[in-house]
Amino acid sequence: MDKYAVGDLTASHELGHVLGGGHPTTTPATLDIWSNGAAELYSRGHIAGDGEWQTVMGSYDDNGCDFSTTLPNTDCVRLPLWSDPTKNFDGEARGVTFVSETQVPYSADMVSALEIHMPTVAAWDTYSYSSPGSISGINVDQCYQHNIISWNSVTNA
Repeated sequence: MDKYAVGDLTASHELGHVLGGGHPTTTPATLDIWSNGAAELYSRGHIAGDGEWQTVMGSYDDNGCDFSTTLPNTDCVRLPLWSDPTKNFDGEARGVTFVSETQVPYSADMVSALEIHMPTVAAWDTYSYSSPGSISGINVDQCYQHNIISWNSVTNA
């Protein structure tokens, strides 16, 4: 597996997008689309004020966490934790809460967003589908020591 998928939590980070999360600088309008109307939670990642660490949904750009091609990334460690203003890491809150989307950095509370979205995610397996019909008219011919198989087409297969 690619060293970034597991070694830098990239796979977890990308799954966070599927669950409605964004980077620290993702706009409220984009989050609203991703999170199906729950943008008021501002479910973003968080980067420490000194740029030493970031939560799973943090991103590498010019905000103190620059991308490094060597792992582990010692310049800005990506924690296996969601942003959460009620929890600390290394003496700093793992998220921030603002009441206005004009404040920067935007609020970061991925934990609260996940609590709301988990019932939706957990219900994904309720997708209903119908089985295709059985095939018929199977015919096997031999040609130059190879089997050629054909059958009648089935609707909705």
